[in-house]
Amino acid sequence: MKYQEILKSTQPVFYRILTRSFTSGNVPHAYLLVGNNTDDAATFIAQSLVCRKEVLACEECNDCRRIKERLYPDMIVFDGNETSIKKEDIEHIQTEFYKSSFENKAKIYILKQLKVFTPFSLHVISIKCFLRYSHDARSFTYCQSRKSPLDYRSLKMV
Repeated sequence: MKYQEILKSTQPVFYRILTRSFTSGNVPHAYLLVGNNTDDAATFIAQSLVCRKEVLACEECNDCRRIKERLYPDMIVFDGNETSIKKEDIEHIQTEFYKSSFENKAKIYILKQLKVFTPFSLHVISIKCFLRYSHDARSFTYCQSRKSPLDYRSLKMV
């Protein structure tokens, strides 16, 4: 079963928000996803940005597969559970942010588990990178918490 079908049946409000955003072309430059199991949602949004077959991700084309396998060249993923973000990481994000996309589609930044990032790191990233919005850059910022009973319904668009 495709994730789009699962999303449509389990999170209809979130699904409608995504469908309207992508249909109208008014896709926000960032999403903040809070709750459990947000990896699939972030991957689906990233796929939807680069997929040219349907309004939302087809989940079958080459671009969708590369996003899912984390092989898409214009995507940067930082996971706060794997490592803390360092000054060099922030500089790398800044450098990549100002470059044109390799695939001539969206540049995608996924920052996972923000609760373990230092406040300074988050401040620098938000000020130096994401507030200087580029038309082809999209960032997905999300956090999973076992303490939080929230699911995709807690989607907030920034």
